[in-house]
Amino acid sequence: MDSNNQRNNFYKFGMEGKVVCITGATGQLGSSLSSIILEQGAKVVALDKSQPKVSASGQFNKTSDENFIFVDCNIRDRKSLSSAFKKAGDFGYDITDLICCAGVGVFTPTAKRTEEELQAVIDVNLIGTINTVNEFLSSIGDKPVNSSVVLVGSHYGVISPDPRIYGDSGRNSSEIYGATKAGIVQLAKYYAANTVNKNHRFNAISPGGILNRKLQNNAFISKYSERCPMGRLAFTEEIANPIIFLLSDASSYINGHNLVVDGGMSIW
Repeated sequence: MDSNNQRNNFYKFGMEGKVVCITGATGQLGSSLSSIILEQGAKVVALDKSQPKVSASGQFNKTSDENFIFVDCNIRDRKSLSSAFKKAGDFGYDITDLICCAGVGVFTPTAKRTEEELQAVIDVNLIGTINTVNEFLSSIGDKPVNSSVVLVGSHYGVISPDPRIYGDSGRNSSEIYGATKAGIVQLAKYYAANTVNKNHRFNAISPGGILNRKLQNNAFISKYSERCPMGRLAFTEEIANPIIFLLSDASSYINGHNLVVDGGMSIW
């Protein structure tokens, strides 16, 4: 792209013309991202292991429409991913951009953590992300597409969780979760350096805790809020919107960056 055309894209925050693939699309953050992207005029290819329930319009109850398609997919299985990308293409969704939002944790006591539990987190958070990125790059091939990829990490890939905020909530963040999320940041840097010649940008985002009253009790919410400089957990949209920024042409000179969005929790 020449410099004049690049300048024309500097202030474009919109999603028009994009076809965005989102893994973990039925989760709390994935659903919000799908909704916002659809609202901004892009198409969404939603990948997950269960049907979506909610969207921007509250109507994520179709497997496909003119701007949205849901594809059942297991990101731990490269064949499943290949089939999902092919299915999207068959429906006319030529994917241009990617958000790797799928992730899992484990909450058993550290000393009792099993090898199977450790491997399950590694398989989804790291291997699943690598599988997805590689399949995405393969699907793009040599097409003249300027792509943006956002890998979702966690501030617990940057700092260690403070055990004082968890108490007996049973939601203590694990060592393997933080280790894999730190790996996500490194993956973004690796792909940023090694695919920029193909006009791909890679960035990571490391969110802090997101408010979810179905999973979080009042004691945890209170202790977490006391620990955070902004005095609260994030609303889902406060994590989704920075991802949209990294996806958009407004961030055209940001590559290999890890954007920490945690209300300042990692600064003290």
